[in-house]
This record gives sequence, C-alpha cells and structure tokens, in this order.
Amino acid sequence: MLKPSISNEEKFLLLCSQLTPDRRVEQEITALLNGPINWKKIMETANRHGVSLFLYAALTKLGNQDSCPPQIYGHLKSSFYASVNRMIRLEQETLRIQEAALREHIAFIPFKGLALAHTVYPNPALRAMDDVDILVKEDQFSAFVTLLNQMGYAPPLNELDPVNPTAPLTRISADNFGISIDVHRALVPDRPIKISLPIWKRAKEISVDHQKMLALSEEDTFLSLALHLRRHLRRLTLKFIVDIAELLKKAGAGLDWEYIKEHSKNNHICRTVYLALYLSKDLLDAPIPDKIYQELEPCPAIKYLLHRAISRHNIFTLKKRNGTILRVLLFDRLGDLLLYLWRVSFLERCLKKPSPNRNIKTPPSATDKETKR
Repeated sequence: MLKPSISNEEKFLLLCSQLTPDRRVEQEITALLNGPINWKKIMETANRHGVSLFLYAALTKLGNQDSCPPQIYGHLKSSFYASVNRMIRLEQETLRIQEAALREHIAFIPFKGLALAHTVYPNPALRAMDDVDILVKEDQFSAFVTLLNQMGYAPPLNELDPVNPTAPLTRISADNFGISIDVHRALVPDRPIKISLPIWKRAKEISVDHQKMLALSEEDTFLSLALHLRRHLRRLTLKFIVDIAELLKKAGAGLDWEYIKEHSKNNHICRTVYLALYLSKDLLDAPIPDKIYQELEPCPAIKYLLHRAISRHNIFTLKKRNGTILRVLLFDRLGDLLLYLWRVSFLERCLKKPSPNRNIKTPPSATDKETKR
C-alpha cells in the first residue's frame, strides 16, 4: 500500500528543522515559500511541536522574510528574542546554583536543554528552554534539594515520590521571572529496569558563559535523549527528534558506537535506540553509519510495525494510540513488558499510597509527571 504524501507545510517544517542545512535543503525551502503554503497551519503545528524558533532562523538565514506574512514573521522574531532572554536568565541561575553547590561539595550535571544548547546546537538560542534539568548523585540528592530550598526555591508539596526520581522546584525572582529546576537522581524512572550507565566517570567539562560546567559524554547524551523520546511517545514532538539529529550530525562520526551498542543491550533498550536513529534519519536526514544502523535493527516484524506506527508521514498527526503501540513495541523482551505492567499496575500504586506517618517536610516530586522540555 502506498504511503500518503506529506503536505507542503509538513515538508517546510521538517526542512526548517534541519539546523545545518545543505544547499539542497535551502533550495527546497525557498521553492516551498514560492508556492502556495498555509501559514496558519504551519504556525499551529510548529507551536505544538516546539520548532517555531527554527522557522525564524531559516527565514532569516536565507533572507526569505518577505515570503512570510509580516505579522507572523514579527511574532516569530519576538518569540526568538524572548527565548534568548529566557535562556540567558536560566544560564545565569544555573551558574549561581553551581557556585553554591561547589561550596557544599555537591557535584551536578545539567542535561537536556542547557547542555544541548552549548554542545550540540549551532546557535544556543535555538534550543528553547522551559526549565533546567540537573542530575545529582543519589547520595547527594536530598542535600541538593535542601540547598535549593535555602536559595529560595519552593519545595514540592508532598513527600518525595519513591517511583519518580525527580524533584521539581520553582522560584520567582524579584522582577517576577519564574525559574523551574528539575532535580534528577537518575536519567529516567526504572521502567521497568534501572538504567545503569557510567555517567559520572565519563562526564566531560564544557564552557557556559566562560565558566566550566560538567556535561554528559556524547554517547550518554545520545542514550539519555533516546530514553527521553521513549518517555514521551504519547505526546511526541519534533523538538525531541531534532535534539537527537543535531547530536548525530555534530558528533556521529566520532561517537563510540561500541559503547552505545553494549549499553543498549545491557539495559534492554536496543529498540529504543533504533527508534531514535530511525526517526532522526527518516525525518531529518541525520547521518548514521549503515553498519551501525543495520546492527541495531530489530527483527523484520518489529521493524515493520515500528515504521507503520510512526514515520515522516504521520509525525504531525500522531494519535495517542500510536504512542501506546510504540511503547509496547519498544520492550526488548517479553519479560520486560510483563514486569513493567506489574510495576505500574500494582507495585507503584502501593508505593504511592499516602501514609499519615510520613514526614511532610521531606522534599517530594510530582507523581509520574512527564513534562515537556
């Protein structure tokens, strides 16, 4: 059966989401702008998928501002500079937190938004940020949350969730600027098994505003992004895939693929990693070594079902049921699926039951809340 073709608006969004376009991509963008195009549909879809900043960058770089309705281009420009301002504020706050953490001998690793902006994106301003994700060691988690409380961050309302390894905290600055920090003691919840990676041994230093800061290695960044993609399958947005594609374009040739394959197998996430590679290649032409791609492919039946469930032909109209189907398909083993079902249907519910004897002063986090970043 022939797959339906994608609309000009969808092609335009995919092309603009290639942040380091070659001549062919630039020519295709210009050709689409010279033809009939529905800007209302483009903006609605771009906002839903978190890629509106990429539209502004593409139009500006190619000098195609006149092809865009003035009101829409003005909105894109305002959104871009608002994002720049927010990023600067979040960077400054993260550096302030790092300074306080160092005094308490607490090490942390910012990941996702802030780290990607400074290590992967060609222009840091293009990586929109709603909050800052910070990873700390298990034995320093409570101390770090307490430190943030002392710095003016409101503690979560209930006791620390034993299932979700994240504590979200917020602070409102004197000029009414809201800052959210998500403190993690693990990259993702144990769904169904604990992800084991030598993150801290492989961490590297990066420069943020001329100050040194820890970051995940490129390989661990890739694995964390693949896992993040898996968590958001029912609300999948193109922005998550752009993160992975840009990493592959910048560091793909130098990635330690043997490390990625080994730890994908050990943590039972081979299909998850394949999905991240497949979507990056299918949607955004990310360069992936053929040998690696073939070695990580699942069996033909699973591969066929994955490709049917999600592709460039339905990424913008993806149904929640597709996300549920994908979630089931991504379990490497039947035993993992059964363990997952048991944990979410029984074990986690038992752990979440409120107890009158619990100390309400213990920092909590929202239950299984998978926020968009």
